[in-house]
Amino acid sequence: MEPFKNVFSIKLIEHIAAQIELYDKAFNKSQFIELAAKDLEQLELKQRSQQIYQALQQTLPSDYRESCEILLKTLAPVDETSEQIHFDNSAQGIRGWAIMPMADFVALHGLEDIEFALSVLKQMTKRFSAEFAIRYLIEKDPELVIATLQTWLEDKNPHVRRLISEGTRPRLPWGIRLGCFIEKPQLTIQLLEQLKDDDSEYVRRSVANHLNDISKDHADLIVSLTENWLANADKNRQKLLKHACRGLVKQGHQAVLAAFGFGEPQVKVIAGQVSPKQIELGGQVEISIELISTANKSQNLVLDYAVHHQKAGGKTSAKVFKWKQLELQPNQTLLVKKIHKVIAVTTRKYYSGEHKIDILLNGQLLETVSFDLSVP
Repeated sequence: MEPFKNVFSIKLIEHIAAQIELYDKAFNKSQFIELAAKDLEQLELKQRSQQIYQALQQTLPSDYRESCEILLKTLAPVDETSEQIHFDNSAQGIRGWAIMPMADFVALHGLEDIEFALSVLKQMTKRFSAEFAIRYLIEKDPELVIATLQTWLEDKNPHVRRLISEGTRPRLPWGIRLGCFIEKPQLTIQLLEQLKDDDSEYVRRSVANHLNDISKDHADLIVSLTENWLANADKNRQKLLKHACRGLVKQGHQAVLAAFGFGEPQVKVIAGQVSPKQIELGGQVEISIELISTANKSQNLVLDYAVHHQKAGGKTSAKVFKWKQLELQPNQTLLVKKIHKVIAVTTRKYYSGEHKIDILLNGQLLETVSFDLSVP
């Protein structure tokens, strides 16, 4: 499989240069390509984008607005109502990943001209999300950006509406952490409130992810919001809220579980086990739990499990994995099984030793089982 960083290729750099040259007769195309492509194979994705941004900085006109007008002219046509982003580039103009360094240029050089910079990013985000670039402007003047985003809420383009939510996420992966919104989540909640029933699932999904970000710092606020938004909620809003609260549900947060109808579980454990008891890295275990309901009515239950991974020095770190949701009838007996694979991944280093597994029902510990892992 080709490395993902290759979305920023020599071919893409040459395409950017060719499009700018069409609208800037003084543009030094060869210098831009040389600067943007220098040692490209040695750079990772964000480093490549940064280098293209620096090449734009050195070759576009010194007048900020003039440069932005040139970049706007290079943009490919879009369908204003479509959610689809096209990543292939053609003679028609620039779209897709090429927008990322261009948007950075607009934002970083527009810190003293924020309203104009936002108007340019509004056009760029229709071709590729400006969710990373807009954060520089938010850091400079969050209230001005929020006021502008308020005027975009009825925009017909779903990418513009999504930017309102995604660009202001306090803990956006890959993006600058926005401390102003971590401290004052109400600043963005006023926007999310107006997007929660958006016609586009693409937009609603972003709202859910934004709320999940907020829940990491203000759990009680998200619980209260969830309880309010669940009133008379249609299936789309219910789906949004479940995705928004996924982190709290995995933590077993009792108030949010109760909001979704998952109360105190009334069950008795007949048997819980894991097999085999010993595996090597790359193997798998089967987790099973057999329950019997002790309630006199049906119960909605969320079944999860937490694996306590061995760390260096003998310490452990627990990670919660989703299992399933189920409905248990009065006196019903149920056997549930789950395969858990222990495969090497770049985000975790495995160590040999005992790995405990906590089986959780509605966030409460039901049973603990364990297996021994051998790492070569």
